[in-house]
Amino acid sequence: MTEGIQEDMKTELISVIIPVYKVEKYINRCVESVLVQNYHNIEVILVDDGSPDNCGIICDKYAETDSRIKVIHKKNGGLSDARNAGLDIATGQYICFIDSDDYIADNMYEYLKEIMDNNDADISICGYTKFSEKDNIIESKDYKEYVYTTKEAMRELIKQEKFQDYAWNKLYKSKLFSEILYPFGRKMEDIGTTYKLFDASKKIVFCNKTLYYYFKRENSIVNNKKPSLYIDKYELSKERYLFIKKKYPSILENDIDMLNK
Repeated sequence: MTEGIQEDMKTELISVIIPVYKVEKYINRCVESVLVQNYHNIEVILVDDGSPDNCGIICDKYAETDSRIKVIHKKNGGLSDARNAGLDIATGQYICFIDSDDYIADNMYEYLKEIMDNNDADISICGYTKFSEKDNIIESKDYKEYVYTTKEAMRELIKQEKFQDYAWNKLYKSKLFSEILYPFGRKMEDIGTTYKLFDASKKIVFCNKTLYYYFKRENSIVNNKKPSLYIDKYELSKERYLFIKKKYPSILENDIDMLNK
């Protein structure tokens, strides 16, 4: 009986949400890295966010060749809106996101699911590396696992040392999104969302093992230095600060105490 339960846990459905916009050159690399995952029970939701290139056609072709793929075609609404559209139709017990110009290691979901189950966590996080077309990727063979309570994880999130707000190097239990969505029309949307998901979790596990590969692209949202980017970053960071100050005041107080030593 126990073996059957363990096997069911291994095969629970993971919903992979991939917002797609003007990435015709990179989308194949991204999708292929998902389709070859060691963890096979996945549904892949490609959200064509009104992309003006051939991305929509590429998405439809993938759906024709693999029954695990679903495609949404929608009017352009930005990254938050695309992620939320994916969440609307996701049926998995677990959720993860990938930016469509990035790619992942073939054991990423298997590993994140394993450390989540082993530690009875609601969110699991892996390490990542950034690369450009000219970079040689250097893999680190040394890695360590850390398990955090909600408060401990929130403090690490504020420090931004071991892990950051990014949505894409994490596996989430889907129940966390029952009342949490990404803020529509905002850039740096992860700053306004990840802390809420942490707050809704009882335990978070992190391993610095590199399983996610972030592509540094010149025309990406982060590199598009418009004033609205900085405005959103400031406002969402302020909202996060006020939330933590109210609910987890000792986190900020301890940091002030350390500075005064």
